[in-house]
Amino acid sequence: MPEFSEHIGVLSKEQCDWIKSLCTEFKVSEITYDNNDNSRNINQYFRNSKTCMVELTDDSREKLLSMVRFIGVESLPIKREIQLLEYSEGGFFKRHKDGPKRYKTLIIQLSDENDYTGGELYVEDQPTSKKQGSLIIFDSNTYHQLHEVTSGKRYVLVVWLLKEHFENPKTVI
Repeated sequence: MPEFSEHIGVLSKEQCDWIKSLCTEFKVSEITYDNNDNSRNINQYFRNSKTCMVELTDDSREKLLSMVRFIGVESLPIKREIQLLEYSEGGFFKRHKDGPKRYKTLIIQLSDENDYTGGELYVEDQPTSKKQGSLIIFDSNTYHQLHEVTSGKRYVLVVWLLKEHFENPKTVI
Protein backbone atom coordinates (compact mmCIF):
# COMPACT_ATOMS: atom_id res chain seq x y z
CA MET A 1 0.00 0.00 0.00
CA PRO A 2 1.40 3.43 -0.90
CA GLU A 3 2.44 5.83 1.81
CA PHE A 4 0.10 8.76 1.32
CA SER A 5 -2.61 10.47 3.28
CA GLU A 6 -5.75 11.75 1.63
CA HIS A 7 -8.21 14.19 3.21
CA ILE A 8 -11.23 14.38 0.92
CA GLY A 9 -13.12 17.63 0.43
CA VAL A 10 -11.89 19.39 3.59
CA LEU A 11 -11.56 22.84 1.99
CA SER A 12 -14.60 24.76 0.76
CA LYS A 13 -15.13 26.06 -2.78
CA GLU A 14 -14.52 29.58 -1.40
CA GLN A 15 -11.19 28.53 0.13
CA CYS A 16 -10.16 26.87 -3.15
CA ASP A 17 -11.15 29.97 -5.13
CA TRP A 18 -9.13 32.15 -2.73
CA ILE A 19 -6.05 29.92 -3.24
CA LYS A 20 -6.52 30.20 -7.03
CA SER A 21 -6.66 33.99 -6.67
CA LEU A 22 -3.07 33.96 -5.35
CA CYS A 23 -1.89 33.47 -8.92
CA THR A 24 -1.72 36.32 -11.37
CA GLU A 25 0.33 34.85 -14.23
CA PHE A 26 0.80 31.30 -15.49
CA LYS A 27 3.82 30.35 -17.59
CA VAL A 28 4.38 27.19 -19.60
CA SER A 29 6.04 24.54 -17.42
CA GLU A 30 9.01 23.54 -19.54
CA ILE A 31 11.82 22.83 -17.13
CA THR A 32 11.98 19.51 -15.34
CA TYR A 33 14.70 18.05 -13.21
CA ASP A 34 16.31 14.71 -13.81
CA ASN A 35 16.04 12.86 -10.47
CA ASN A 36 19.53 11.41 -10.90
CA ASP A 37 21.66 14.53 -11.21
CA ASN A 38 19.23 17.50 -10.91
CA SER A 39 20.33 18.76 -14.33
CA ARG A 40 17.90 21.09 -16.10
CA ASN A 41 16.34 19.90 -19.29
CA ILE A 42 13.39 20.91 -21.41
CA ASN A 43 11.17 17.92 -22.02
CA GLN A 44 7.69 18.63 -23.34
CA TYR A 45 6.95 14.89 -23.49
CA PHE A 46 7.39 14.57 -19.71
CA ARG A 47 5.05 17.35 -18.62
CA ASN A 48 2.41 19.58 -20.18
CA SER A 49 1.12 22.23 -17.79
CA LYS A 50 1.33 25.86 -16.79
CA THR A 51 2.88 27.07 -13.53
CA CYS A 52 2.45 30.10 -11.33
CA MET A 53 4.97 30.66 -8.55
CA VAL A 54 3.01 31.66 -5.45
CA GLU A 55 4.56 34.39 -3.30
CA LEU A 56 2.70 34.69 -0.01
CA THR A 57 2.27 37.82 2.09
CA ASP A 58 2.33 37.36 5.86
CA ASP A 59 -1.49 37.42 5.92
CA SER A 60 -1.95 34.97 3.04
CA ARG A 61 0.74 32.67 4.52
CA GLU A 62 -1.16 32.54 7.83
CA LYS A 63 -4.49 31.99 6.07
CA LEU A 64 -3.11 29.10 3.98
CA LEU A 65 -1.33 27.64 6.99
CA SER A 66 -4.61 27.64 8.95
CA MET A 67 -6.08 25.41 6.21
CA VAL A 68 -3.34 22.76 6.40
CA ARG A 69 -2.24 22.86 10.04
CA PHE A 70 -4.51 19.90 10.90
CA ILE A 71 -2.20 17.56 8.96
CA GLY A 72 0.80 18.58 11.08
CA VAL A 73 2.21 21.41 8.96
CA GLU A 74 3.59 24.11 11.30
CA SER A 75 5.11 26.47 8.71
CA LEU A 76 5.25 26.98 4.95
CA PRO A 77 8.19 27.42 2.57
CA ILE A 78 9.25 30.94 1.68
CA LYS A 79 10.11 30.83 -2.05
CA ARG A 80 9.78 28.63 -5.13
CA GLU A 81 8.32 25.68 -3.23
CA ILE A 82 4.67 26.70 -3.61
CA GLN A 83 3.21 26.52 -7.09
CA LEU A 84 -0.22 26.72 -8.60
CA LEU A 85 -0.52 24.41 -11.61
CA GLU A 86 -2.97 24.58 -14.48
CA TYR A 87 -3.58 21.48 -16.58
CA SER A 88 -5.66 22.29 -19.69
CA GLU A 89 -6.87 19.82 -22.29
CA GLY A 90 -3.89 17.61 -23.17
CA GLY A 91 -2.14 18.45 -19.88
CA PHE A 92 -0.31 15.69 -17.99
CA PHE A 93 2.73 14.90 -15.85
CA LYS A 94 4.52 11.58 -16.36
CA ARG A 95 5.41 9.29 -13.45
CA HIS A 96 8.12 10.96 -11.32
CA LYS A 97 9.40 11.70 -7.82
CA ASP A 98 9.85 15.16 -6.29
CA GLY A 99 12.72 14.20 -3.92
CA PRO A 100 15.34 13.64 -2.68
CA LYS A 101 15.89 17.15 -1.25
CA ARG A 102 12.21 17.56 -0.40
CA TYR A 103 10.50 15.72 2.48
CA LYS A 104 6.75 15.77 1.72
CA THR A 105 4.64 16.83 -1.24
CA LEU A 106 1.26 18.39 -0.52
CA ILE A 107 -1.28 18.68 -3.33
CA ILE A 108 -4.53 20.59 -2.87
CA GLN A 109 -7.28 19.91 -5.43
CA LEU A 110 -8.70 23.33 -6.35
CA SER A 111 -10.98 22.50 -9.29
CA ASP A 112 -14.45 21.06 -9.07
CA GLU A 113 -14.26 17.54 -10.43
CA ASN A 114 -17.03 18.42 -12.93
CA ASP A 115 -14.90 21.20 -14.49
CA TYR A 116 -12.67 18.72 -16.33
CA THR A 117 -12.40 15.11 -17.49
CA GLY A 118 -9.37 12.87 -17.24
CA GLY A 119 -6.60 14.35 -15.12
CA GLU A 120 -6.51 11.62 -12.49
CA LEU A 121 -3.66 11.89 -9.97
CA TYR A 122 -2.06 8.56 -9.10
CA VAL A 123 0.29 8.09 -6.16
CA GLU A 124 2.23 4.80 -6.45
CA ASP A 125 -0.33 3.55 -8.96
CA GLN A 126 -3.27 4.31 -6.61
CA PRO A 127 -5.90 6.85 -7.76
CA THR A 128 -6.63 9.81 -5.50
CA SER A 129 -9.81 11.82 -5.07
CA LYS A 130 -10.77 14.47 -7.60
CA LYS A 131 -13.17 16.11 -5.12
CA GLN A 132 -12.59 19.85 -4.80
CA GLY A 133 -10.86 20.82 -1.56
CA SER A 134 -9.09 17.48 -1.11
CA LEU A 135 -5.55 17.38 0.30
CA ILE A 136 -3.09 14.63 -0.62
CA ILE A 137 0.24 14.46 1.19
CA PHE A 138 3.00 11.93 0.55
CA ASP A 139 6.73 11.36 0.86
CA SER A 140 8.47 13.32 -1.91
CA ASN A 141 10.38 10.17 -2.93
CA THR A 142 7.11 8.50 -3.89
CA TYR A 143 6.27 7.99 -7.55
CA HIS A 144 3.21 9.89 -8.75
CA GLN A 145 1.73 11.03 -12.05
CA LEU A 146 -1.15 12.96 -13.54
CA HIS A 147 -3.02 11.30 -16.38
CA GLU A 148 -3.96 13.44 -19.36
CA VAL A 149 -6.75 15.99 -18.98
CA THR A 150 -9.15 15.28 -21.85
CA SER A 151 -11.35 18.39 -21.47
CA GLY A 152 -11.64 21.47 -19.25
CA LYS A 153 -9.01 22.71 -16.78
CA ARG A 154 -7.66 21.21 -13.58
CA TYR A 155 -6.04 23.49 -10.96
CA VAL A 156 -3.96 22.31 -8.00
CA LEU A 157 -1.68 23.91 -5.45
CA VAL A 158 1.57 22.03 -4.88
CA VAL A 159 3.64 22.68 -1.77
CA TRP A 160 7.01 21.01 -1.23
CA LEU A 161 7.76 20.69 2.45
CA LEU A 162 10.91 19.98 4.45
CA LYS A 163 11.05 18.26 7.85
CA GLU A 164 11.40 21.68 9.47
CA HIS A 165 7.91 22.61 8.25
CA PHE A 166 6.51 19.91 10.55
CA GLU A 167 8.59 20.61 13.64
CA ASN A 168 7.19 22.89 16.27
CA PRO A 169 10.12 25.05 17.45
CA LYS A 170 10.88 24.76 21.17
CA THR A 171 12.06 27.68 23.26
CA VAL A 172 14.24 27.35 26.33
CA ILE A 173 13.15 29.54 29.22
